[in-house]
Amino acid sequence: MWVIKDPISLQFFQLREEEFEILQWLDGFSSLEQIKDRFERRFAPKRITTEGLNSFVASLHRNGLAISDAPGQGEPLLRRYERQRRTSRMSSFANPLAIRFRGLDPEHLLQWLYPKLRWVFSPWSMCVCVTLVFTAMLLVITQFGQFHTRLPAMNALLSPGNLIWLAIAIGVTKLIHEMGHALTCKHYGGQCHEMGVMLLVFTPCLYCNVTDAWKLPRRWQRIAISAAGIIVEIVLASICTIFWWFSQPGLLNTVCFNVMVVCSVGTVLLNANPLLRYDGYYILSDALDTPNLWQESRSRVNRLASRLFLGYDPGNPLTLRPR
Repeated sequence: MWVIKDPISLQFFQLREEEFEILQWLDGFSSLEQIKDRFERRFAPKRITTEGLNSFVASLHRNGLAISDAPGQGEPLLRRYERQRRTSRMSSFANPLAIRFRGLDPEHLLQWLYPKLRWVFSPWSMCVCVTLVFTAMLLVITQFGQFHTRLPAMNALLSPGNLIWLAIAIGVTKLIHEMGHALTCKHYGGQCHEMGVMLLVFTPCLYCNVTDAWKLPRRWQRIAISAAGIIVEIVLASICTIFWWFSQPGLLNTVCFNVMVVCSVGTVLLNANPLLRYDGYYILSDALDTPNLWQESRSRVNRLASRLFLGYDPGNPLTLRPR
């Protein structure tokens, strides 16, 4: 796969090798027929129709990866850009449980913060985190009976007073969660140019756009960036579990319990769930080395349905896949 980043719009596109070759052959002099013949010689026995090639070139033009010297392109391009902006704004409200409002560019903040927190990525820091997680797990397993007895009832958890602390816990932990993604991306050489406010289950928190991870050639680095938020929440849950167990009822005990619930249950059911398009989905996508896993899986289901019910295979035409 080839990853192309538009430095102006900060959009990323992934192209297969044959798609990237076609993009390079668009030199302004070669006709579609010449490119078609060159494609079939270069990637034999694969074949491509002129209509499919023209459709792919049109998709390159729509996404700003190719230009034309034909006159009168300004107004259509401006109208398309405005439509894309409207679509982007509307898509922000498509999921009422996770509404994003784009904010500032945090790159300067991360450049200042990362040198001060570089120690977090050291081996000894990793060992401390693993020790904390195993200590909390051992505490829960060995003291499960007493642990279960000390858990507050559901009506106490959903009481108005505790709901305030629960909302604060969600906001703070999600802020730390997203900063974990951003700092890990920074650690591996990426950049973060978008930080905004997200209404997550109607609770405001921050989010960071770390799509620069798609430029990294090593799969494990992309997995580490996707998993950073989950790791941060698991460590926070472990610390709060220990403090909750050894503290008396009061403010510290209440805060630790709410953070423990948010970082453990929320992480397992939402962020780590690969069936939802959160961190778990992107971890699985990189682990399988299958970009755009959701689109690819839907395409394969459609192909299977076409073969079973319509008796033909629509194939896998060249398509441009923005990430």
